[in-house]
Amino acid sequence: MNTEFLSEPIFLVVLAGLLSSSFLSINAKKQSGSERSNALVISALAFSLTGILTSAITYAIYNSMISKGYSPLCSSNGFIGCADVIGDPSFNTLLTLPWGLIGISGFGLLLYLILSIRMDPHARWVSNHLDYSWYASIIGMVIVVFLVIVELAFVDGAPHICAYCTVAHLSMIGFLVSAHMLREHKASGDW
Repeated sequence: MNTEFLSEPIFLVVLAGLLSSSFLSINAKKQSGSERSNALVISALAFSLTGILTSAITYAIYNSMISKGYSPLCSSNGFIGCADVIGDPSFNTLLTLPWGLIGISGFGLLLYLILSIRMDPHARWVSNHLDYSWYASIIGMVIVVFLVIVELAFVDGAPHICAYCTVAHLSMIGFLVSAHMLREHKASGDW
C-alpha cells in the first residue's frame, strides 16, 4: 500500500485540520447553552476551512496534472493514488469545472453561512442560515457519495482512493454533523 502521502507536510496540515475540527465537534457535546452554540459554530467553521484548504490542494493537483502530467503532491500508483483519481480526464470535472474549484465554492458558501451566524448568533435570520447550511451540506453529501463511487469503480484502473479527496469528503461529513447538531440545538431553545 502506498503511504508516501503520510509524510507530506501539506497532507499532515489538512489531516490536523480534520482532526481538530472533529475534536471541536465532539467537545461541543459536553457543553450547554451559548457555550455549546459557540463550540458547534467554531467546529463547523473549522470543517469548512479544512474543506476549502483541501479543495484548493486538489485544484492545484488538477492543474499540475493537466499542465505537466504529474503532481509532486501525490503519487499515481497503487490503491491510494490521488493522481489516478484527479488525473482521470473522464471524471475530473463537472461541466468543465474541476472538482477542486467546486469544492472551494461549496465550502466557501458553507463558511459564509456559518461565519454570518458566528458574527450575530441572535439575529432573526440565524434559523434560515442554519437551514441553508444543512441543505447545502446535504447536496455536498450527494456529491461526496458520487465521487467515492467514481473513485472505487469508474476511474481508470479502479479502485483508487485520493487521500486529499478523502479529507475533503470527511470535512463535508463533519460539517453535515455539525450543522445537524446546530439545528437541533437551536430548536431546543437552549441557544
